[in-house]
Amino acid sequence: MTRRATKIKEFQKENEHLLLLDAGGSLLGDRVFSQQSKGATSIEAMNLLGYDAMALAREDLDLGVEELGKRIQEADFPVLAANVRLAGSGELAAQDYVIRNIGGQHVAIVGLTEQCNVSGFTVTDPLQTLQSLLPEVKEKANIIILLTHITPSAIRSLAGAMGDVDMIISGGNEHLALGEFVGGALMVHADVASAGHAGRNMGLVTMAFDNQGAMTNQNNTIAVLSEAAVTEDEAMLAWLQSVQVVSAAPATPAQ
Repeated sequence: MTRRATKIKEFQKENEHLLLLDAGGSLLGDRVFSQQSKGATSIEAMNLLGYDAMALAREDLDLGVEELGKRIQEADFPVLAANVRLAGSGELAAQDYVIRNIGGQHVAIVGLTEQCNVSGFTVTDPLQTLQSLLPEVKEKANIIILLTHITPSAIRSLAGAMGDVDMIISGGNEHLALGEFVGGALMVHADVASAGHAGRNMGLVTMAFDNQGAMTNQNNTIAVLSEAAVTEDEAMLAWLQSVQVVSAAPATPAQ
């Protein structure tokens, strides 16, 4: 987290128009403090880092309706999942998409979650959801980014629905070394989480568009947040140490 903060600041200095996005599965992880806080410390960290949006993954839904709702309220950025609804009311569990004005372009970020069965939620087919939503999104934006925890291989099966999408940020435990085009959209994937190893890679995608929103150039790279290559951000380190102290403090005995 501390090295991620350093790298984000470097990206911001080098890129005038930067979107900081997360493809999901980031709330719980396998760290004690994120587990104990039920994802609250993860949201706090992402707020400090200045994230612009995150998608929901199946793992995030494991928090349950009530706790996930709290985390969404605590976030300073939109949490996105166009195909996740509350089982009882049928209402969207999170925001379906958000529009950002970046460099004179209207950019839509659409969130999708992999299809799954989780108590309290109804997760609809991502392909059908995307096809239903795209006409509405196209009226508001000329650049469309799909932010999803769906794996690259599953996204390839959705290629027919990607004609109006410019970029797909894929999550999930499946490697994709370099970006590839799927139905005209550039698909990228930054990292695969494993026990004790998550968030150690960051993807940087640079895309150029003409005035009509057509992509004219792109480049995608992976930044490895190793101790040797990236220094720790002091402010983020201080916050992380405070979280660790709190999580390690013994509970006050009941009187």
